[in-house]
Parts: sequence; C-alpha cells; structure tokens
Amino acid sequence: MQEKRVYNLKLATTWGTSAVPLINAPLNLAKMVKKISDGRLIIRVDSTNKHKSPLGILDMVKAGQYDLSHSTSYFWNGKDIETLPLTTMPFGMTANELYSWFYYGGGLDLMQKVYEKHNVL
Repeated sequence: MQEKRVYNLKLATTWGTSAVPLINAPLNLAKMVKKISDGRLIIRVDSTNKHKSPLGILDMVKAGQYDLSHSTSYFWNGKDIETLPLTTMPFGMTANELYSWFYYGGGLDLMQKVYEKHNVL
C-alpha cells in the first residue's frame, strides 16, 4: 500500500484569535479542507498573535513566507490603491454586490490583473 502524501500550507490572517467572527472563516476553511482531503491537505492558520504583522499580509505572501492569507485589501492602499475596490469597505459595495461584480461583471478578471503584478493570486 502506498503511503498517502500530506501537503501543508500556511495561512496568515489579519485577525487575532479573539476577533470573532473574522478569525472563524480561515479556521473553518482549514477544518473543512482537512476533512474533505481526508487529512492530505493541512492548512495551519496563523493569527496576528503569532506573526505580529496584521497589515503585512500581502508582503508575507509575496515573499513566500505564507502560502495563503485572509485579510482585506483596503489595508494595502498605501502599496497599491487599485486593491481598494476589491473588498467590502465603508461606503463601498456590500459583500453580495461585490461577489455579483466578481462573477458576472468582470471584477474577478480585474482583481487577477491587480494582484498579478504582486505575483499573488
């Protein structure tokens, strides 16, 4: 019998462990991925309590320190103002409007172009 290969990914989040419900999304993702992959894909979620750089998530993923992230792009307006409309924010689109734009209005293509120059997807 062949041994099953296990893949480990690291996810950095902007949220601390007490930032419920925000921290719940990446934790639930990690739990679901482990379950549906039969334990072959493990995502370690590091909150700001571990990495101490809540606004440095984009740079950490770009540098390869982390594989994934859970944050919000308006934190990166000083690095790239084009990331601002790619998330819900005060006086911006709601989550439903944003996802409608992503999937039916070309927003996903635009988002991929914006992040491509940062070498992240």
